[in-house]
Amino acid sequence: MCGTIDPITGSESEWGCFKPDKPKIEREKGKPIKYEHPPKVPTSAFFLKVPWGIGLKIAINCGLENSYKERIADLIGITATEIFLKTEDTEFWQWVKATPEINLLITEGAKKAASLLSAGYCTIGLSGIWNGVRQPLDDWGNVSSLPYLIPQLIPFAALGREMSFCFDNDPKPKTKQAVRKATLKTGNLLKSKGCEVSVITWDSSSKGVDDLIALKGLSYFNAVYNSRISLADYKLSEVLDLSPYVNLTVNERYLPESLVPPATAQLIGIKSWQGTGKTEWLARKIERLLRKGKRVIVIVHREQLAIALALRFGIDYRTAISTSETKGIFGYALCIDSLHPFANPKFNPQSWEEATVILDEVEQVIRHLLLGDTCINHRVAILKAFRELLQVVISTGGKIYLTDADLSPISINYIQQLIGQPVETWVVENTFIPNKGKRKIYVYSDQSLVIQKACEAVQKGRTILIHTDGQKHKSNWGTRNLENHFKKKFPHLRILRIDKDSVSDPKHPAYGCMGNLNDVLKNYDIVLASPTIETGVSIDEYIFDYVYCISHAVQSVDSVCQTLERYRLDVERHIYIHPYSTKRIGNGAFEIRGLLAGIHGKTSANLKQLIKAGISCEIAVIEDDLSISPSLLAYAKIACVLNSQAGNFKDHVLAKLIKMGYEVIHVSDEKDEAVQHEIIESKEELYETHCESVIASSNPTDLEYKELKEKRSKTENERHQERKGKLVRRYQTENIDKELVKKDDDGWCEKILLHYYLTVGRNLLSERDRKILNKYKDAGDGQIFKPDLNHSLLSSKIAALELLGINQFFDPSAFFTSDKLQGWFDRINNPVTRSQIKLIFGISINPSKDTPMAVAQRLLDLMGLKCDFTGWHRIEGKAKRFYNGCNQNPDGRQAVFERWLSQSQYDEAAA
Repeated sequence: MCGTIDPITGSESEWGCFKPDKPKIEREKGKPIKYEHPPKVPTSAFFLKVPWGIGLKIAINCGLENSYKERIADLIGITATEIFLKTEDTEFWQWVKATPEINLLITEGAKKAASLLSAGYCTIGLSGIWNGVRQPLDDWGNVSSLPYLIPQLIPFAALGREMSFCFDNDPKPKTKQAVRKATLKTGNLLKSKGCEVSVITWDSSSKGVDDLIALKGLSYFNAVYNSRISLADYKLSEVLDLSPYVNLTVNERYLPESLVPPATAQLIGIKSWQGTGKTEWLARKIERLLRKGKRVIVIVHREQLAIALALRFGIDYRTAISTSETKGIFGYALCIDSLHPFANPKFNPQSWEEATVILDEVEQVIRHLLLGDTCINHRVAILKAFRELLQVVISTGGKIYLTDADLSPISINYIQQLIGQPVETWVVENTFIPNKGKRKIYVYSDQSLVIQKACEAVQKGRTILIHTDGQKHKSNWGTRNLENHFKKKFPHLRILRIDKDSVSDPKHPAYGCMGNLNDVLKNYDIVLASPTIETGVSIDEYIFDYVYCISHAVQSVDSVCQTLERYRLDVERHIYIHPYSTKRIGNGAFEIRGLLAGIHGKTSANLKQLIKAGISCEIAVIEDDLSISPSLLAYAKIACVLNSQAGNFKDHVLAKLIKMGYEVIHVSDEKDEAVQHEIIESKEELYETHCESVIASSNPTDLEYKELKEKRSKTENERHQERKGKLVRRYQTENIDKELVKKDDDGWCEKILLHYYLTVGRNLLSERDRKILNKYKDAGDGQIFKPDLNHSLLSSKIAALELLGINQFFDPSAFFTSDKLQGWFDRINNPVTRSQIKLIFGISINPSKDTPMAVAQRLLDLMGLKCDFTGWHRIEGKAKRFYNGCNQNPDGRQAVFERWLSQSQYDEAAA
């Protein structure tokens, strides 16, 4: 028998449950009823009686020990005795109600609630997973109104309180789905009340949390609790949960040769951790296909990876077909950027009947296809060719292989939808974790500590590999500057830089290294690598003593973890990870429906402005013959995952590394100021040299400039010349100086374009956007991909700035204070306008924290402008901050505007 406290009144509730010795049999399911509740009475929840000792334990866990002891002292006037601590705290739940700092757990059943309370976690037990919510129904059993929380939960749903779900970890797919739906329904209602909602999950055979604690111990549950995820992440976890798709699970150190898909399966998925032989397994598969005279096409997301895999699989690389002996007869490897009829050689999907398609690192391929900048000019053509290729292959009996350490339903569903007909799918998951118990990774709070640690290793004669996510001359921690830094510090050592530029520079030692990476790397003491080798390559010989990594949250979580796996040996890793990413995709939503609504809304806003200007906007959306665009849906899923990870990027990376078998060790040292200073000094020196080289280059003719842009292999001098040509055409001047090079690197052009079309170039805006719209339509044979169009058109941004009254700040003689702007702020500070500002500009307005002036400055910064603070002035006895209106020519932009106007149109295509 189990009773409960009524949290509303504080007295004992008449509701409860008991466990009968001889349970009744449920009529519908024929199963025994383990627990019985009062019949025909609305369900409540278990608020168990809590002794003072357990209450104190909970208070200590929540950092409220002193306030709880004050309650004890107020009651008995002395320090708590052992006997007293065993008595009931009759006001416990009233104290919890009044203290939103206490995190509340929600589980199912009295036993599990008691287990968690005993462990020091304040816990409510529901009588069933759905029993935290009431759903009104009419007489026919149909939903009659919106769901709402049960009355007993409402008093605890305080603003800012965290509430964590801890339901059973049931492996049955049907039960898992029910738990997910109940969690999301109850969680969303709690969130609407202002609660922070999280979900506790675990990887264990224990179904209930009480069994988990009994089997694994409290310290294990503490770790599980500390790894809880937000409700948004939990919702997205379904998008990434592969378990319903897996046909076979193996646990093998290397994928065995005996692993053979069913002969009838045409779509084959392989999920297996890095270093478990996926590439070798594919190589054996491809070798057998080639011996039978079958054609193979290998599609990847990076050109250098395609070159390396072509060599490994014994097939041609795309551009080598014309010079090879086999002329691509057996197939070839290519980057998905080149999967279109305008490529050289031209890609024809119809020529791949009965072929085998290999999508290696498929998650990266799909992400690059839908979000990659390098696909933007031909994206629709690539999407059409890709869809047609898959349909031709499947309809003629061919097969498609999807391989990835992070294989998810996103890719599987997307490929299935593009195929457009039922296809037998077979997925195998290899659960073996090669790194388990073998690798340590040291986590630092600053990049300088990673570099200092690397220098110490080099001074001891160790060889090192450093991964970083930048390569530009202006990047402090990019490959170029680190190369410069290490060369100055260790001039006698052999240093190799591997990045996008070096591997495609015929004069650089890294040129062509991807095909024989292990042999090349043996010749160097220090290797610095950009994401050029983040996936698909394997360094499996003992070359390096240590691996270092610097991540500024530019790559995805999966990409950072993949990067650390390029070197297969079990040596120490040292890493810096930026806590969060500033990048958001679309409107930044975590929820797929909301992100899609943002895309459609922004497209509609852009086209509406063009129609207003009398421009015909007859367009078709890619895959518009389908009820929902598979490409846009996959785009939204990927975007939501990336947006969700962005806010706590570092935590996601570390959680993934732990899952991969790493032991994570946090290093608490403070940043090394000396190293920081050396790095910045080195960057400034390197960047000055780079700017001078660009300025000194000759301006190429239009033909030369076009050839340089299309050329894949370029020397450093050719890159400088191409950059010079771009700057001359972008700013319509031969007078390129250091200041202009630096401003352009800082994204100046994008900002001043917005200012230009808002002011002096306003009457040219519609024509500008019409040209861009037509460019996309022509490239896509009349069709467009909405995210690309939204990225390029400016009409909705300019219209929004005008509606927001941003022009009022363009008078330099005007002055502003937050009080003076309050009326303006009130007009834009409503939910609809705030959501539109977020949608169009990606700017969030916090109505309770943001001042009118702060929001104005944020909007002006979109154009590289600001109102200058002039000082404090006293008005009616109160000191106020005063600002002048903007200087509209703070950086010489008006001269650029005049040149653009003289051309009647800024030629963005040429630039």
